[in-house]
Amino acid sequence: MDLRSPLSEGLQTSPWPTTYKPITLPKFNGKADPRQFLMSFEAAVASAGGNETVMAKSFVIAAEGDALAWYSMLRLGSIYSWENLRDKILANFQGFAVESLTSTDLFQCRQSQGEALREYFQRFVQTKARAPGVPEEVAIEAAIKGLGIGPFAAHLAREKPASMHELYHEFEKYCRSDNDYRKRLEDQNSQKKQGNDRNSQKKNLSQDERRPQREAGG
Repeated sequence: MDLRSPLSEGLQTSPWPTTYKPITLPKFNGKADPRQFLMSFEAAVASAGGNETVMAKSFVIAAEGDALAWYSMLRLGSIYSWENLRDKILANFQGFAVESLTSTDLFQCRQSQGEALREYFQRFVQTKARAPGVPEEVAIEAAIKGLGIGPFAAHLAREKPASMHELYHEFEKYCRSDNDYRKRLEDQNSQKKQGNDRNSQKKNLSQDERRPQREAGG
């Protein structure tokens, strides 16, 4: 089982149907109408003897580029069915049913103060998917300029990725580090709060113990 997969344990461990004969699947890079892709993808899997479990497990094979980057950033174990994943694909890439975005929109996508790197990355991928006409070098520049000040921005300033694939790979590495840092910080703050609460309880208890003595003395 892949512990880094967004598929639930139930989906990952579901057996492949004995009737399913793997075939070459239609590809989806996030730059086309998702409804058209889903129609051809579902038809291809069904014609090869597959079911909805096969569809959910096979999307990672069909995804590439922006679509694969988006899929890899989904919360671990968050996909429980093909219908669930299908809805997410439609919701994320529905921009192709409307007007495409431009490089200006990419440069306006910026990391907010306190925003997790993963959340910014997901927003950027979604925006990039709706701007298929923007050259890679421009999109890379927009992604770097949109980053908040920090280790990742400094790293990219020193070693600028040559392609979107390299950029996404770097994002994934630093997203894991950022998540680990935020988790440790959250745990430290939680422990500090618990310590403060215990000290406050001890202080109140000490005051309660002294109060009868003062009253008796009066």
